[in-house]
Amino acid sequence: MTASSSLPRTYRIKPGKMTAVYIAAGLGLPAALIPLYSEESIPGWVKWLVTWAVLGFVGWIAYAARKLSTTADRQGIRVRGFFRQRRIAWADVQDIRAVPNPSAAMGQASRR
Repeated sequence: MTASSSLPRTYRIKPGKMTAVYIAAGLGLPAALIPLYSEESIPGWVKWLVTWAVLGFVGWIAYAARKLSTTADRQGIRVRGFFRQRRIAWADVQDIRAVPNPSAAMGQASRR
């Protein structure tokens, strides 16, 4: 099997990691809104406006996180982020090397 026959390759966030994003969003949402609703001086329409804005933002983050990816194909490397896609042609790739990850000791499933 040649290297070009295994292309394109796409790397995404694993489903288990996405579950952690959903849990964090679910736990963080009430924590963000409780101070808003405990304040008596804020009008009700402002509370609803902020609630819908926060719900929309958290929903967008959860949706956009599923779309993050890195794809390697014959033309180069494409990195899809939250706001934009970036393409790097193979001719522009100068050097790729494996180096130790200094923060690997902090994460349970982090690669070294």
